[in-house]
Amino acid sequence: SVSPSALARSLFLNSSLWCSTHNLDKIEEVIFPAAADVWICQIMKEAKLTESTSEAKRLIAGKAVEINGEKLLDEKKKFNLTAGLELTIKAGKKRFAKVIVK
Repeated sequence: SVSPSALARSLFLNSSLWCSTHNLDKIEEVIFPAAADVWICQIMKEAKLTESTSEAKRLIAGKAVEINGEKLLDEKKKFNLTAGLELTIKAGKKRFAKVIVK
């Protein structure tokens, strides 16, 4: 016999809600050209994770942005976008983008 908690967990993990928000295979990929010192807020705006750089700054200040699974705490962070670099960015709970530098 299956315990009620195990059954509930199984139903949740197989639900469309969980699968649609946690299926990292279907993240939209955004291609960026190689460039030096690109501001993270500009990257987020161009990847359509936010409407503006101000919104990106607010999300970062609210600790709602992760890059490659690590919380981003510095709203002034800049990246050297070199060919082959890949960044998986999560903004809030449901917005994801994979930045690929060509």
